[in-house]
Amino acid sequence: MDVVISDIHCPFQDKPLINAILKFIADSNPERLIIAGDLIDFYSISPFDRCLERAENMQYELDEARMILKNFKDAANDMKIFLILGNHEDRFEKYLNRKAPALRGLRDLTIERQLSMPEMNITLVPYIYEIMPGFIIKHGESVGRYPARGEYNKEFCNGISGHGHKTDICRSYSYKNDRGWYSIGHLANKSIIDKHYSKACRWSQSFAIIDYKYKYVADMVEIIECNEKGFYIKSKDNFYEKKI
Repeated sequence: MDVVISDIHCPFQDKPLINAILKFIADSNPERLIIAGDLIDFYSISPFDRCLERAENMQYELDEARMILKNFKDAANDMKIFLILGNHEDRFEKYLNRKAPALRGLRDLTIERQLSMPEMNITLVPYIYEIMPGFIIKHGESVGRYPARGEYNKEFCNGISGHGHKTDICRSYSYKNDRGWYSIGHLANKSIIDKHYSKACRWSQSFAIIDYKYKYVADMVEIIECNEKGFYIKSKDNFYEKKI
């Protein structure tokens, strides 16, 4: 079994929800945890107008993200962890290109080194991770009401993506093929990340699990929708409560 999460946006993560996911991982011991981008918000170097209510401290953002990775690793030590680059991780590289190109060659000035990923045996994936033939995980680019449809129309294969902060499913059936694309929501603090947009965008919190004992993707993928109390895993018949 694999677990796919996305858009944690450290340091604005939903800590009680992350704790509940850690408990689920410890209980189920999945083979892989795939983080589909935007682990870090990099709000401190955002090119967009910044709100004074939100933090502006890059070291704090990196420290929070590193701690989350360590907690995931500790929850299931044999679990392999993959971090796919998202548009917010891209902010780091773009900032160096614009503001300090001479520093780009420094060995430790990389996402991997700043998050201590080699020490934790965590793999960085540039944008797309193929988990099996015809099934990919990516951060995604599509937003709006139907982000899953947008990604499926680009890739025309099975897949899971984040970025749109919205739970959405696009299915395509024919006598030859059974394809599906799944968009998962964010795992950030809704009172911060959704404050100015949630009513218009209808953002949601969710993640996915993939169970390979099934033949068809429609049976493999289970979208886990989260609410203010926690989340329910139908395949495990278990509710995980959000805890501080």
